[in-house]
Amino acid sequence: MTISRDSLLGLEAYAKIRASSRPAFIAHRRLRSVQLGEHLNLQFEDETTVLRQIQEMLHVEKIFDEAGIQGEIDAYADLVPDGTNWKATMLIEYPDPNERKRELGRLIGVEDRVFVEVEGCDRSIAEFFRRLESEAPPLAPGTKVLMVGDGASDFCVARRADLTFASKRLLDFCLDNDIAHRAVANFRQAQELWTELAAPGGVDALLPSSRLDPSP
Repeated sequence: MTISRDSLLGLEAYAKIRASSRPAFIAHRRLRSVQLGEHLNLQFEDETTVLRQIQEMLHVEKIFDEAGIQGEIDAYADLVPDGTNWKATMLIEYPDPNERKRELGRLIGVEDRVFVEVEGCDRSIAEFFRRLESEAPPLAPGTKVLMVGDGASDFCVARRADLTFASKRLLDFCLDNDIAHRAVANFRQAQELWTELAAPGGVDALLPSSRLDPSP
């Protein structure tokens, strides 16, 4: 199903049915939710859930111009399954902020461990980041992806980069997970190293061993 401008109610029309339609939507959403332990919840999307999300964004932000409406459609429409797959939003729920901060650090990489397994069938592994990858410009053959980072928010990207310039927590993460990296003190030092690596084969020379000499 393709969501278009014609799929949506106008702001005034939606405001009139918003409250009265909420119980039915909550019940629909509950039927499409799968709890994984105490803190993870997979909410499987469909036309109804995505349309509601778009309508809510338009309502809350008071978006009525065509460009703004199309922007919201473009932001959410890819969440609708195409008939050959399931698409779900993963909610990680920790009410206590201190516990949440601690546990989110432990859950780095959880997206790589989500799967569906039906008796008699092969295990189907979840695919994350497909949308981000599909929106990125195509890379020329032989192109290497480099990144610079220092914290937990960079862990997932570091797993996918060809070479990571890392410091602080990200450096420890690269060492613990055998990720190709070069230790740096700061962003300026990473910039200086780029000149060295820009030479033909410069990056490839560092890739065979991820546990590199921490000195630049």
